[in-house]
Amino acid sequence: MAQDTPFTTYNESQPYASQTYYFQVTLLGKRSLMLWVGEGDEAILGELAMALPSKGNMPPATTLLGSSAEIAQNLAKRMAYRYAKQFYVSINLSASDKQQVDPYLIHFIEKTLSNLVARIERRLPQSLVPLQRTDGPWNFIQHPLPVLEVTCLVLAVAASLGYAFAAGLKCPDQRVFPALLTTVAGIMFVHFMTVLFGAAFFKGSYGTMLFASHLAILTILPLAVYWDLDVDRWLNVLVLWQCADTLDVALLLQTWMHVLGAWLGAVVIPLDWDRAWQVWPIPCVLGTSFGNLLVTILLLACWIAKIDLMSLVSTSQKVKSDVWQGWQDHLATLGYESTALELKHNYNPPSTGEEWIQGRVHELAQWMRKDMAFFPPILIAHGLEAITACKYVESNPVSALVLLSPFTTEGLRSQFLARYKCNQWEHDTHKDFATQFSHALTSRKELPSLQDVSAATVPLSIYKDIQPTTFEPFFPILMCTSHGDKFVPPDDIERYHALAGQVDEETVKSVGHLDIFEHAEQQDMLHKVVQWLDECGF
Repeated sequence: MAQDTPFTTYNESQPYASQTYYFQVTLLGKRSLMLWVGEGDEAILGELAMALPSKGNMPPATTLLGSSAEIAQNLAKRMAYRYAKQFYVSINLSASDKQQVDPYLIHFIEKTLSNLVARIERRLPQSLVPLQRTDGPWNFIQHPLPVLEVTCLVLAVAASLGYAFAAGLKCPDQRVFPALLTTVAGIMFVHFMTVLFGAAFFKGSYGTMLFASHLAILTILPLAVYWDLDVDRWLNVLVLWQCADTLDVALLLQTWMHVLGAWLGAVVIPLDWDRAWQVWPIPCVLGTSFGNLLVTILLLACWIAKIDLMSLVSTSQKVKSDVWQGWQDHLATLGYESTALELKHNYNPPSTGEEWIQGRVHELAQWMRKDMAFFPPILIAHGLEAITACKYVESNPVSALVLLSPFTTEGLRSQFLARYKCNQWEHDTHKDFATQFSHALTSRKELPSLQDVSAATVPLSIYKDIQPTTFEPFFPILMCTSHGDKFVPPDDIERYHALAGQVDEETVKSVGHLDIFEHAEQQDMLHKVVQWLDECGF
């Protein structure tokens, strides 16, 4: 152990002398150093005591000072109650020394003498000198608000261009500019929620606004670019965790990690550590940034390890969908046992359409086997899932088949191209048909927008490769549509009977295997379906 200077690094192997005390220096939580002074170095304590300005009686404390009662009393009376920017220094005694000193206590030292700090810093490697020590306009701890101003501006521009490029938007004004307006509204919302959670309304309001801007840019901006103003999708993903694709899972994790990081950062604000980085809004900004770093590492690790993000949020499960709201309860009163299913979407485009549809049929068959029904089920499908249902009955028994607003991709595409002069449909070639789109089609609340449909549909080439269904309809089949249906008008539904295979017209008219109903709204459709089931003897 070196003896050239009064301060030497504490060695755990060397026992304490009876009059030995030590300094414990914590450097920004990065490393703790033990600096000790022997009995012969009490002159340093005297120097420290003489140099400190007298502040009268010290406040209550938790740390004993000095290697003798006299020095402890002198230090306790003259120690300044100030807070250090860089160091928290506590002076402790061994058990034998505690019996010799008077119990003068201090809470902690804000700023020791400049010569004491200089001595300690000279003994530390340059790499351990904290970053806060540097003075300058880009020091976030010393100048948080100006740094946040520049950071928010750079983040807004970079994130907008980056998300626009990632989304493949040829015309950024289609999504980016509306997304920026949504982000501005989000800033006001986050500011309001931050005040509700305890931020000062007047004092520090500018810092609160900058924090709200930082959080909104990292969370609301990407959601607005990818999801536009689809409120249902925002609620389904962020609140209900009903993700339609891998992108939804990534945005879900990113959003909640940012919010969680900001909330955890606020935990240290009321603590009495009195550090410069505890000043609002520094902890929350650092927590948000840490959450962003953590979720980025997580997503990168999943991408490298080829982990399917959809496995983190299960979408293939028994659910009570909005489409079937009231159906299961009503069927239960009539003695039916029913199960509502949402099939898991395959987000890796298969090589052929037949491969894609058979994967969905296989999953549907697995759910059917889990229910272990004694009698073949009555299968009800809607939208594009009518194709899945028709493929299922090729090799699996059913008691009846009900197709609600069935349609083909080509017919749907022609309807859209006739209504909207846009080729954006062709750009989204790696998206499966989303559940909420099929919900909107069946519930008929309103016509879905082109952006919703194009973001939720598989490549058109997939459906062109699907082989025609080849089953004989020796069971009742019902097709339903609604008045004013812009996709499957009642006048044209007969041409969709090809979904059920090559049905002979004479068979349809005479035997009654295929019936066509129209309904004004969903509940009316339910009553018609139940009436039809009764007529079929179920």
